[in-house]
Amino acid sequence: MQKLRLKGLDGLRGLAALSVVISHAGFTVAKIWPFPPLVFLARTLAVGPNSVQIFFVLSGFLIASLYSKVNLPWDYLKKRYARIFPVLAVASIVLGLNYLSVTDKWPWHKDLFFTLALGSVVAALWKLSKLLDRWGIVPKVLFYGFLGLQLAMVTVNLLFVPKFTLMHQIMLPASLNSTLLMLSNITLTTPFARDIIRFASIYWSLAPEIIFYLLYPFYLIPILNFCRKNGYLVSVLVFLLILKVLFDLDDVLRGFLGFFTFNIARANGFLVGATIGSIYQNRGKLWQKIEPLFAKPLVNWLLLLAFFLVQAGDWAVRDGQSIWFMNCYYLFSSLVIGLLVLTLLIPNTISERIFRSKWLVFLGMISYSLYLIHSRTISWAHEVTKIFAPYVKHEALYIILDFAFVLILSIGVSFALYFFVERLYFDCKKSQPKALVPKKLPVPIKPWQNTLKLALAIGLVIWLYTGSTSPTLFLSHHSVPRNNLLQLTVNLKDQKVSIPINSQYNNLGVITIGFWYYQSADLTTRLVKHPAQIYFRLFEEGKKKPLFVDHRSAYDIEGEPNFPIGFPSITNSAGKTYRLELELKNGKPKDTLLLNTRPGRVMASYLNEKVEILAHPERLIWNRLSYTFTHPDMILTMIILLGISYLMLRNLGNLNLSD
Repeated sequence: MQKLRLKGLDGLRGLAALSVVISHAGFTVAKIWPFPPLVFLARTLAVGPNSVQIFFVLSGFLIASLYSKVNLPWDYLKKRYARIFPVLAVASIVLGLNYLSVTDKWPWHKDLFFTLALGSVVAALWKLSKLLDRWGIVPKVLFYGFLGLQLAMVTVNLLFVPKFTLMHQIMLPASLNSTLLMLSNITLTTPFARDIIRFASIYWSLAPEIIFYLLYPFYLIPILNFCRKNGYLVSVLVFLLILKVLFDLDDVLRGFLGFFTFNIARANGFLVGATIGSIYQNRGKLWQKIEPLFAKPLVNWLLLLAFFLVQAGDWAVRDGQSIWFMNCYYLFSSLVIGLLVLTLLIPNTISERIFRSKWLVFLGMISYSLYLIHSRTISWAHEVTKIFAPYVKHEALYIILDFAFVLILSIGVSFALYFFVERLYFDCKKSQPKALVPKKLPVPIKPWQNTLKLALAIGLVIWLYTGSTSPTLFLSHHSVPRNNLLQLTVNLKDQKVSIPINSQYNNLGVITIGFWYYQSADLTTRLVKHPAQIYFRLFEEGKKKPLFVDHRSAYDIEGEPNFPIGFPSITNSAGKTYRLELELKNGKPKDTLLLNTRPGRVMASYLNEKVEILAHPERLIWNRLSYTFTHPDMILTMIILLGISYLMLRNLGNLNLSD
């Protein structure tokens, strides 16, 4: 394991955490000094979304470089869970009690005292358990108990919560609902139910990180092994194929139950970071070639400029664009960040000297606690500033004072949580005598385990690509006519779109299409009394009178990228051709309603009686298999899954990145 502390990476992480805090603090430089270059710099520093991408790249790098050997996956997961969840639980309790109106009426100093007291209690209990538990039973019980709770909450949120949800409201007793919210946030299972509220907006980014940790030893290590042994060209091809799958799964998961919060495409940051971490850990011929290049001052300055531009572009270019554009932007950003990381790995480069600043390194040390708790400390800072409101009449001075309190409280409380809770993890690693650690032999992977993993992966992909549809429905996919292969979206503001539906079965009842209403969606919702209307008309081919007509406010589709259009089922629809017509009316100049034109993004659903399904279940099975295995994205995903499974069956490296 790499022992050297890479201060440049700590500094980059500290800058990312500071950027997230400032972006959420509401600090407005223009009200202090409306000097355009200064405003531009301030907005570029206060970039939350792209700073999260920095965390993803660094996580991928550190996991691949620190855990090059994962012969015992369960031990690896115990370490990761011990690092992530203790301080997350403390932050979730603090944020959750306030959200549930238990502590929201407390003065800020009482809330602060409760937070610090809770952290100190966790530290005391952990140290007490270390003294009394000489056999190491408590950590095992906590890990397996928490893992069981996590699986239970996934099941509850995925299968049971939707049955008690009406109009996005969970219809459960208050006490049960509060318990559900608290446990879902502590276990990071909120993405599995659309209507489970996150206590802090940043929680969305933690769930993909945990999934990356879970998949890393089983799937990513064999891929990295394969790439390392087969050269650069094969590695680039594999990299591009995995990116394609990530983008496809992101499109599939949006609108599927509550999974739109996973943002799977942004996992490209983990992929970039893991690739660089593997190169750095091995220190092979590739590293020997690129190290002199990235040590050059000109390369450092160019990458620092590129990094600054992608941070600025997050608000100047990316903001408000389509999902596909945003995913591509974050891919480009991840590549720039990854290249910058290469310069930070080389001692005394220009970039490394900049980012190893003591203040940035300090912020990097407490960055996780700062990331988790800053939404609460910002609210405390605003309350403190209000005390001085009668004495500070100048608006600019008031804003500066408020921002100062934000930084003082956020950094101070974060350091306290680091000292009480996070530091326990690092102290345990340092204090554990190596002589007392029994040497464990790698557990050989049995063929049936690989077969089971393959079956589970294939089943999961089939389930995802069939969407959040009832298991009793027949499905078929269709395509939007396109002018060229590169046309990924159509703007309905500029044209009327007609989609042919070749009905394969009787009882056609729902057509699902991919929409994205952007840029002016929030503005339209709040200010426009008569927003644009999107009209749906269904025609039977050759007939002028529509079978069905409906319309919705255009912004209503925001948050529903897989938008279902339901109509009275057509009993004798098999073998007939229909035409779904989409038209945007009364649109404003800024209204932009994009239609996803990628192959297979239009899905038709056919209703069936359960009696008929029970009489001929093979028809439903055949329909689902034919639907998924003729889906163009599904085919590529399955090929890559089979390739990964083949690598696992060959047991390349026995989950080991080094020779």
